[in-house]
Amino acid sequence: MDQELIEVAQSGDIDAFYALLGRYPSILGVQLINTPLHWAVLAGHTSFVVEIANLMPSLTKKLYHDGYSPLHLASANGNLEIVKELLKIDNDLCNLKGRERRTTLHCAAITGHINVLKELLSNCPKCIMDLTLKKETTLHLALKYNQVEVFKELVNWLRRHWQHDLLSFQDQEGNTVLHLAILRRHHEMVEQLLHHCNLLVRNAVQVNLKNRDGLTALDLILLELPRGGDQERVERILRGVGAKGGHDFGCQPKVPSMIKWVLL
Repeated sequence: MDQELIEVAQSGDIDAFYALLGRYPSILGVQLINTPLHWAVLAGHTSFVVEIANLMPSLTKKLYHDGYSPLHLASANGNLEIVKELLKIDNDLCNLKGRERRTTLHCAAITGHINVLKELLSNCPKCIMDLTLKKETTLHLALKYNQVEVFKELVNWLRRHWQHDLLSFQDQEGNTVLHLAILRRHHEMVEQLLHHCNLLVRNAVQVNLKNRDGLTALDLILLELPRGGDQERVERILRGVGAKGGHDFGCQPKVPSMIKWVLL
């Protein structure tokens, strides 16, 4: 078992690490257990969840062997009633970090549960600023997991609460949500950010930021193959707001790395 842990640590494989935890819950010297509260949440038994959580509130902060708390699980499953009840017991559960430093808001965004997302933001608006281990915002995750409606809701929330700067946060690969929208071919989202939203939102999207490979948003759209109507329309929108490519800065984009992104 110790040798397996060493091998997983040397590989840096987080998924393999949690698989190992599932087999040996006490491998780190701290017992990670599946409590009755976790099971009740997974089964969707709201009254039972409330009863256990009231008797032993400390269980609400326990992490399941896969790295998630009861509120993480309820948020990921879209169980709004359980989410509300757990927040009544402890509103700070919104801030609890689970696997890969994901919060309950991150889980709701990944699985596309907008009603849960709204409830969490209503109770803890500051959690919109939380980043994952890979420095992803909730918006990054919405795009990464193809939750287009969640992304739209988040952009509207940022606009209403004057937190537009989040739109230019860069993840560990240096990608903003604009980079990611193009990489994922969510051209509709590029149009929303740069064409359909108000001036404050458009100005907050820094179109000429470069990612870790030195590529701007315009570079990415120009490298998309095959070329078609969507790409040309997005290119016009980008150029219309002053977007530039690497050649405009006297740089040569690292084209080969695009293969990795397309396969994300």
